[in-house]
Amino acid sequence: MAAVPQPVSRAFHPVDGLSAAAIRQIGSAGLSCFEVGRALAAWRRTVHGPARRLIGDGCPCCDPAEQRDILAAALSAVRGRELAALVKPLDDIYERRTLPDPHAPADRPWWRRRC
Repeated sequence: MAAVPQPVSRAFHPVDGLSAAAIRQIGSAGLSCFEVGRALAAWRRTVHGPARRLIGDGCPCCDPAEQRDILAAALSAVRGRELAALVKPLDDIYERRTLPDPHAPADRPWWRRRC
């Protein structure tokens, strides 16, 4: 017997804490709101996780900077401050838990100049 698909709740949002309008802005900018939601969740796990996770292990899918890059693209696409309000406290934690890399090129984003 085939499973009956359940309707998706209208209250469901792929990015917890964002309004439907902000999610529409992300989508209209050509970004996947689900990818942004995954990036935000991964960034949250990174900054609150063990110190070894802060820098990454060379694996592109596990690289915290890759997730932050996705969030940077979304932040530039969303005109409101909702996403920034979710990302900023995590950025502050990351900044407190890492050190500036004196050898990193100055043209890289700040999160890619940390070690």
